[in-house]
Amino acid sequence: MTTNTPAGSPGQGPQAIPSALLLLRGVEEHRQGRLDRAEQLYRLALRANPRYVEAWRNLGSLMRERGVTDLALLFLRRAIALEPEAPATWSNLGNALAAAGQMDAALEAHRKAVALAPGVALSHYNLGLQLGDMGLLEECLHHLEAAEKLGYSQAGARWERALNLLRHGRLEEGFRDYEWRWQTGKLKRPHTDIPLWNGQPLKKGCLLVRSEQGFGDILQFIRYLPMVRERAPEVAFMARPEIARLLAASPCAAGVNICLPGDRMEGISRAVDLLSLPRLMQTRLDSIPADIPYLAAPGTDVATLTPAERRDGKLRVGIFWQGKTHMRNSARRSVTLELFRPLLDIPDTAFFSLQVDGQRQRIAELGLQDRLIDLGGRIRDFADTAALMREMDLVVTVDSATAHLAGGLGRPVWVALSMPFDWRWMMGKREDSPWYPGMMLFRQTRPLDWESVFARLETALRRYAAARRDRRGD
Repeated sequence: MTTNTPAGSPGQGPQAIPSALLLLRGVEEHRQGRLDRAEQLYRLALRANPRYVEAWRNLGSLMRERGVTDLALLFLRRAIALEPEAPATWSNLGNALAAAGQMDAALEAHRKAVALAPGVALSHYNLGLQLGDMGLLEECLHHLEAAEKLGYSQAGARWERALNLLRHGRLEEGFRDYEWRWQTGKLKRPHTDIPLWNGQPLKKGCLLVRSEQGFGDILQFIRYLPMVRERAPEVAFMARPEIARLLAASPCAAGVNICLPGDRMEGISRAVDLLSLPRLMQTRLDSIPADIPYLAAPGTDVATLTPAERRDGKLRVGIFWQGKTHMRNSARRSVTLELFRPLLDIPDTAFFSLQVDGQRQRIAELGLQDRLIDLGGRIRDFADTAALMREMDLVVTVDSATAHLAGGLGRPVWVALSMPFDWRWMMGKREDSPWYPGMMLFRQTRPLDWESVFARLETALRRYAAARRDRRGD
């Protein structure tokens, strides 16, 4: 959700001047992302004037950005106590309540903001986002449209409209509006000098498919390359180094020239963005390309398990608990390794960590070396991860690129999902995914509640391991 722009006012009378100046300086620091300095200035403004509503509101918004939701709620409620009819404060309170997992209260706060000032575009926008996160699609679309009519960024409103349509399986409409992503200012399109492809058969020249967004997006939508290959005499895919070896060995990239940023672009006549392909191919829920597996690991020069690590006779489970910290909503989607601890006690099961970043040290810190084999040190790129997944009977992961890799490889994969759900997993209670037939989804039923998710995962894994023992006659 979007926070109301930090604001200051000159105040009344000469005694208000110092606090107003402090607030305005804090606002500038806040806008520049210097949160420590902004917090200091807001607190100084409140020391000079404890009834300064704007300072309480801005400090509350800052705390929400930092993830300190208890203080955010405290400060924003203080602002409302001082000025109960301030719509901006109610809107920011709604954002903080949502971050705290209090969805019904968040919805009530956003409705209050709109009721107090029906002509404020940002309040409609935030209400629309909250409604979307709660699965109330039609009302969500109504308020996004109202926000746009009142002057909110058309690109921002249409982008959120797209995500919510996709969440509800309305793929054709959703992918049409998804094109607004390039106007939001959040993404940068490379090689803009090349004319865009319209999806019609290309008679000559090479078609460049440009990767975009995160690795999960690339791994999910690279499945469209064979369809593109049928419509162009030559296709090149602009990959990223971490994924190049995997794609070179994968059936979806057969006949496609894999290139990297910085390579010379010669003979390119048209270009298309990877996540525009579902729109151009008129994808519906019943026509998602699902020729699984469409990814494959190289046959040589990849990571493998040692004979001792194979733990022959045991169920081998690879786990992944922490996505890239810089990706959108990564903190909300990720979990701590501690949540996996009960699973590690399941009999006749061997567990392997597929983490490759700083989270690897948690295995030693928690004393789990004997129950969780760390494979991260031998993973150089996604090809190595794919090769190690070949050795696994099951992958259990959070919503991350690891989930898409396992899905595209056709490996059995269980995914723990946080609320609100990302568009690609859709709304509702469904436990399967139309994008990956071999995937099982374990959804939060309440925001921030991972304990019940992992309790269900443990129960399911115990049954899975027991069924495997029965089949083997152990």
